[in-house]
Amino acid sequence: MRKSIGILSLCSSIAVFAWVGSLCASINWGSRESGIVLQQDAELNIGDDGLDVRGTLAFAGNLGALQGGPLAFDLGVLENAGQRTLLSGLFSPDAATADELSLSGADNVISGECFARSVVLSDANTVVEFGISNVFSGTITLNGGTLKLTNDTVMAKDAKIVGPGTVDKQHFNLFTHAGDDTSWVTALDFLNGTGIDGDGEGGSASSVAVAAGETYLLSNTTLTNITQDTFNLGAGSTLELGENVIFEFGSDVVLTSGTIKIVNKSDGSANVVHMRGNNGRKLFALSPSDSNQTTLLDLNGNSVALQDLELVGTGFIAPNGGSASIALAGNAVLDVEVSTDLNIDVEDTGNMLALTQDGLTLSGSFGFDGLAAENTLSVRFTLNAPVTNKTVTMIDANGDITYLPVKKGNPLVVFDGDTGVFLTNSSTLAGMIFEDQSVSVANGLNTNTNGFVIDQNSYLKASNLEVLGHPIKQNSARFTLQADQVTGTGIDQSFVRSPRAVSQARSHRPITAFAKYCAKRRAMRPVAKPKVIAPERVSKERVHAATAKHKKMNSKLPTRSFACMEEFDGVHVRSLATPVLYEHTFVGTAVDSAGPEMGSALYKGAHIKNFETTSAFAFNITLQDGAEIDQKVGTELLVDAQHQMNVEGSGNRLQVTGNASIDLGNLGFDKNAGLIIQCDQIGTSAPTVSLRGVLDLPEGSVLQLRGAGRFIFADGAAISLNGNSSTDKLALFSLGDGAELSVAANGRAYVGGNGAFEVTRNARLRVDQGASLHIADLPTALAADRVHNVDFTVDQGGQILIAATAASGTGRMRFIGNGAFSFAADGAQVIIGNTGTLAFNVDAANAPKRGWLKSFTMQLATMKLYGSLLFGPNKLDEHFADVKTQVDLTESLIDGGGAVTVLSQDPVRLTTGTQTSPIANLTLKAISQQVLPAAILVAS
Repeated sequence: MRKSIGILSLCSSIAVFAWVGSLCASINWGSRESGIVLQQDAELNIGDDGLDVRGTLAFAGNLGALQGGPLAFDLGVLENAGQRTLLSGLFSPDAATADELSLSGADNVISGECFARSVVLSDANTVVEFGISNVFSGTITLNGGTLKLTNDTVMAKDAKIVGPGTVDKQHFNLFTHAGDDTSWVTALDFLNGTGIDGDGEGGSASSVAVAAGETYLLSNTTLTNITQDTFNLGAGSTLELGENVIFEFGSDVVLTSGTIKIVNKSDGSANVVHMRGNNGRKLFALSPSDSNQTTLLDLNGNSVALQDLELVGTGFIAPNGGSASIALAGNAVLDVEVSTDLNIDVEDTGNMLALTQDGLTLSGSFGFDGLAAENTLSVRFTLNAPVTNKTVTMIDANGDITYLPVKKGNPLVVFDGDTGVFLTNSSTLAGMIFEDQSVSVANGLNTNTNGFVIDQNSYLKASNLEVLGHPIKQNSARFTLQADQVTGTGIDQSFVRSPRAVSQARSHRPITAFAKYCAKRRAMRPVAKPKVIAPERVSKERVHAATAKHKKMNSKLPTRSFACMEEFDGVHVRSLATPVLYEHTFVGTAVDSAGPEMGSALYKGAHIKNFETTSAFAFNITLQDGAEIDQKVGTELLVDAQHQMNVEGSGNRLQVTGNASIDLGNLGFDKNAGLIIQCDQIGTSAPTVSLRGVLDLPEGSVLQLRGAGRFIFADGAAISLNGNSSTDKLALFSLGDGAELSVAANGRAYVGGNGAFEVTRNARLRVDQGASLHIADLPTALAADRVHNVDFTVDQGGQILIAATAASGTGRMRFIGNGAFSFAADGAQVIIGNTGTLAFNVDAANAPKRGWLKSFTMQLATMKLYGSLLFGPNKLDEHFADVKTQVDLTESLIDGGGAVTVLSQDPVRLTTGTQTSPIANLTLKAISQQVLPAAILVAS
């Protein structure tokens, strides 16, 4: 039995020189600094009972001079050649050499500077806590035991851990020297962390060996100068690549055995491994020597990003997960030899898809979510055999089969993903280029219509492109086609103004690991503070609560709406009439038009004179940042189905000097964009502008009708205000500067959504007999369950005329939408004729209608009331239940022979007198803080 009797207390060191003898175990160490020092050639025999070491045992010679029973270190210090190692555990002198520690038992600790080049655990019951401060340069032999890391551990070149045994990383890092042969790791079991982490500093890759049938994990490692001799993967072996792994190829490499498998990060999230060539593009070929092996690269639901590298052997890549992808991240080539469902991501330029077989079907998704300024993919046919005549088979939703002949001599590729090619980028440019002179693509041959989808910030280049199957969907006007000819089903632009088509394409497309990686990097970018631009107009202070919001509308934000074009190297381009490509022009100065407008053009801050249009020519133009267009005198201005006019930035103006017909559906407003349609009278007649269709005004945008002109809403015309009240970015529809807006005879028009409608500066809003104008309401096809919030203002000499002529019929202006609305007249005049009605929450035949009147305000205003002013009951709902209706008639004059009516909840008509009694020559003072319909307006 080992003893510690305590007869001799050592408070300093005993130096033992050339002495051969036996030391009993009866030593009481005074402190850790107390010790026994064996000088050169000294020998120490501690006896069979061993020795408890709580102090220092130092050797100037070698450990072979120590003989006898085991030493039990209790946080004692073993010093050799000046290196001090703090130990707890059982140390066996008989097995030790000058460079070796031999340990047993379950409570061993090694910390400080480890001098040993060899640490040997005696058996499976041996456990060592390992937390040294220096680089370990030897071998740890586990013999089935367990090594627990208590620090990040760095291993020198050729250092290793020999199994079998367990390494409990306890979430610390085990760094190996980059380029070392690390096949030893396959005999180890890892706990609380997987595999080795590499040194993270690169190095010359010499050998990564994995024995046959074994698995080895590599993470946090950069291997540089990879050559054909780098990978030594035995049959059935797996090299797992974890997080933060970069392979840099110094030469071409052919992988013939084993499997490279991409595994998730340690937190379970998707992983992206980067592989790139050094000093020019290199080749990485997958070519198994065993004909029975089907997979050499297992993506396991993750992504591999290629840069300056050509990857050959698509047929030996297994996605094994919908988020898997090959990312071409700059000057990268993917050779495709077989039909595949691989997802392809694109970042940066110089990327190529090389198709070696004719008629391949690519049923994965192509995404262009890269962060580079331009993210492009070229498609090139590098066929191994001549092109043959062929047909493609299309099966529709009814199961009917159609055989579609491919243009003679054309190579063919089939895009059959859902969504397949998704040519778009949210903030930078996406491009796809077909390099061959004549190419056929088949798009979704069965019921999938999303085989090829074009969205914002994109372009497509080809010489002669044949589209078979479903047409290419174009979801955005921010697209340019550069092609000599597009035939077959071509490009369908009907989706340009369909947000549902955009969201459908996005929802169907798989989100790859690389796309998530790009999104995370994009989110980490600093966001520039929006530049604030002065409003286009400044009005006096209003009582109307929406005034403050109006003043903020023209703040310039980087976000875009779906219906506009994007800038490509300073030019906004899109060909409206495919397949012909019009010349894309950029105009930034004052110019005279040479004839009817045609083609695609950006007018940025430009002044375009003598602007002429005709239905015979299509155009797609963008007015940006103060652009001005003057209608050619003596012509009619058309904006109809052949024409697209986009508006970006503020201060844009369309001057109308003659009659004009504008389809509002062909005006595409960007967020925070502004357009003034200015009528200037030339001669004796004021211009007449017909407005039809539905206009979408996105958040922050402004449409202003101005000048000496007559604007007429056609039957069914609507302004849909798509503002964002949560960010105070409303949408504004404004009538001013003497302009007149009316509704066509017997027609009905709408202004609804979320925003403001104002009549100001001597403008006039007319609703004549037989016509109707609905505020906070939209046509049935647009309304659905939409909740409106519209603020209406008439001020600064503005007028509202409702059935104010002597004609027959009833003219109605109604505030009846599902949601809230307000009415404010400030220094204005409201004239309601004998057959006119101004109604709130009241529909035809005086029936109560859903909605909530937030406020009714008249200040210094005059109401000529000969018809009806109706207030229906407010609707309690989840959106506006806390709104109290305020009625303020401060210093306003109401006279005439009409009636003010408040409908109660039953509903029963209540008036200021009997139902037939008029209100004549009455001045109503303030009646505020009233809740309708409980309030009954009475004479003072």
